Amino acid sequence: TLVTPNLGTVATGNLSNSAIVYPAGHIIQVKGAENFHNQAFDDAVDVIIEVSLTNVQASSYVSIFTSCTVNLNNADTEGFETAIYRKATSMGSAGTAISGATRVNATGGSSSSATFTYHGIGGNGSDPSNNLYLQTPFWCIDESPDTGTNYYVLGGSAYQATYPPALVHDGNCTIILMEIAQ
Repeated sequence: TLVTPNLGTVATGNLSNSAIVYPAGHIIQVKGAENFHNQAFDDAVDVIIEVSLTNVQASSYVSIFTSCTVNLNNADTEGFETAIYRKATSMGSAGTAISGATRVNATGGSSSSATFTYHGIGGNGSDPSNNLYLQTPFWCIDESPDTGTNYYVLGGSAYQATYPPALVHDGNCTIILMEIAQ
């Protein structure tokens, strides 16, 4: 007969033992960041916002939600593309070119998966009615994060940057990461 002691109400403590097995689908940790800044884009992929997850466990997935408000302004054809990148070290502050990072696929499929916002207005010069402020949300799952620390970046680049797309005024950018047990 196994007798267990009566522990009563446990008032303090944490689940920090590496031998703990979380059930599949359990959210292990959540981290996020947001910023408001101005940033113009060319055809290089630049950091928009970055956040890191530490102590990522083996076989976890990371669910990534991002959003930013972009201004497409007065061009015949203008576009803005965002994608998620992962690296074991920081990729830098907003505006830094992304180098040596792994692009995270939106659904575990094509490596070119990204969100794309496009604006074709017929080139009406400086007519302010041709300014579009668009929300560009993005969601994906990283099915193979590294164990330990992972830095995730929402990166952005321009398409046909005669009048470059930009984060302006209230260029709110958000990224939320959730480590999920598998």
